[in-house]
Amino acid sequence: MPLSAVDFTIEPDAALPSLSVYDDFLSRQGALSDLLQGSALILHDHQGNAHELEPASSRPLSTLPADYWVQVTVGFLAWLIAASVWIFRRDETSARYLLLSGFSTLLFTTCAAVYTTRELALPALQFRWLSDLNFLGGALYCATMVALLWYYPRRLGRFPLGPVLIATYVLWWLVQELHFVDSMLVARRSLVFAGLLVTFALAFIQWINTRRDPVARAALQWFLLSWLVGISLFSLLNFVPQLFGMATGSLQGYSFLLFLLVYGGLAFGILRFRLFELGDWWFRIFTWIAGVLLLLLLDVAFLWGLNLSSSLSLGLALLLCGLLWLPFRGWLWDKLMQRYRPTEQNLFNEILAVAFASNTDERTSRWSALARRLFDPLQTIPMDENRTEVSITRDGLEMTLPGLHPLPSLRLEYAGGGRRLFTPRDRALAEQMLEMLRHANESRDAYNKGVREERSRIARDLHDDIGSSLLTALHHTDLEQSKAAVSQGMMEMQTIIRGLTGQHMPLEDMIGELRHETFERVELAGITLDWPLESCDNHRQEVGYGIYKNYLSLMRELTANIIRHAGATQIRIAVSCHEGKLLSVIENDGHPFEGKAPENSQGHGLRNMEKRLQELRGKLSYSRTSYGTQATLIIPLEPAP
Repeated sequence: MPLSAVDFTIEPDAALPSLSVYDDFLSRQGALSDLLQGSALILHDHQGNAHELEPASSRPLSTLPADYWVQVTVGFLAWLIAASVWIFRRDETSARYLLLSGFSTLLFTTCAAVYTTRELALPALQFRWLSDLNFLGGALYCATMVALLWYYPRRLGRFPLGPVLIATYVLWWLVQELHFVDSMLVARRSLVFAGLLVTFALAFIQWINTRRDPVARAALQWFLLSWLVGISLFSLLNFVPQLFGMATGSLQGYSFLLFLLVYGGLAFGILRFRLFELGDWWFRIFTWIAGVLLLLLLDVAFLWGLNLSSSLSLGLALLLCGLLWLPFRGWLWDKLMQRYRPTEQNLFNEILAVAFASNTDERTSRWSALARRLFDPLQTIPMDENRTEVSITRDGLEMTLPGLHPLPSLRLEYAGGGRRLFTPRDRALAEQMLEMLRHANESRDAYNKGVREERSRIARDLHDDIGSSLLTALHHTDLEQSKAAVSQGMMEMQTIIRGLTGQHMPLEDMIGELRHETFERVELAGITLDWPLESCDNHRQEVGYGIYKNYLSLMRELTANIIRHAGATQIRIAVSCHEGKLLSVIENDGHPFEGKAPENSQGHGLRNMEKRLQELRGKLSYSRTSYGTQATLIIPLEPAP
């Protein structure tokens, strides 16, 4: 029996032109199988040499090639995935069709695994049943996938398309089994292409139909990524080359791996697995695959249509993809996927507007308005319960923003006006907003604290200095002394104003001004002042208002306490500065006074002295000397950090 090239055909559906040739092929396979049943087989080569072989009664598993195990494994995994989804979604029509699809995949992959990996021949009847059942499994698979898109993710109509499709494909299988059609292209390939085209059409209709249902749209995206990409690549590798007379049987076993991509994507979609994470990256994957397909189609068109060399056709294809497809892809991204995202500077400015609103109601209103502007939810609902972190729930339909006192937690529902799901990008933006708001709140609280402290300082300065001067003027009967007290009060007011404007004063001028003022005060009280001048390490060093005002107020309060409570006739003051510290020693010959308020006194001045010492990081101590009572004041000349 002479061997021919047709005897080594791997996949008859892909290589043979008609069912008549298919019957002849099976007849030759049967004859070869009968020869293999003998005890010996003699092969004659083209040079007339004979080679005697002893056919084995069985085939060891170790001799089965890798593509056999690939096809069998794909079939069983597809069946297990489909059955697992059906267990969790028994009431869903899409899960039932996925189950039937998994069974059909198991049927056509295991049948194909046997005859595509044969060593030479199989019995004719066995080969026919394996090949025909492979086609039946493929037909059922195509019918169930088309029907699946009729029901998934949303049913498109009341018409029972699923049963009609399955009945149509089974009937067509019977028609070709009875050889009413002879062309292999029409009998076994036309339905596959028709089903593929219908899936594209139904996918487009589903896309339009789910524009207001973001969960269904996300589930459809799983379908687009899995079914359309997987089956399109499978058809590109197996069926398209057949149209140009190229045999693809050797690729079939390995290309079955693409079906696992299909079932994985459909399982995730039907189970609604983390739909909100599909957000952006599915578009990138889809467009990159489309770019690769475009590159291949252009390359094939230049090779076969224009008869260009392979290097020139590939170069032109790459050039056109770079010039046309990549800009078009960027334009699509901007139109379809990009949403309003302010710059960090603009976002922070809007957060500041929320944090520094005049009252709680205004902050809440601005915070809700900002959330609506960024995420465009259909509903924004304040929540009584306090959340601690941003969370996405209900398959991405809701996102919860935790509250920052006094702002309440917010539940946002149906992002993008109900057209999309909340995504991890939305969660990251919300977390960034909250972090900015925390920082802004801390800045606002620090600002308010500074305002309160400044008001307290001004009140303290008014009480200690201007108030005491005006009170002295009020109780003086002598007009000149009253004028002097009022003049002193005006000087204090100028000091406060100078501090508010941020002016600095040289250390030498501060001590000289205090010395002159103290002389006038004790002279009015009939007390003698002994204050010799001493030099400082850096007499031109400038001090800020905080040191200047607090130091003058402390020295004034100490002098006033001596005048009011000590009954002294003489005061000695010595001021010096060394190693960045200002040392002031005040002695008097009156009654002992160690910084304690007399009975029935509120001691407001002494409490102010304690606050000023804390602000200056200074120390004040009292001691007894042979002269009388001594107060020692030490303050650093560098401002507090």
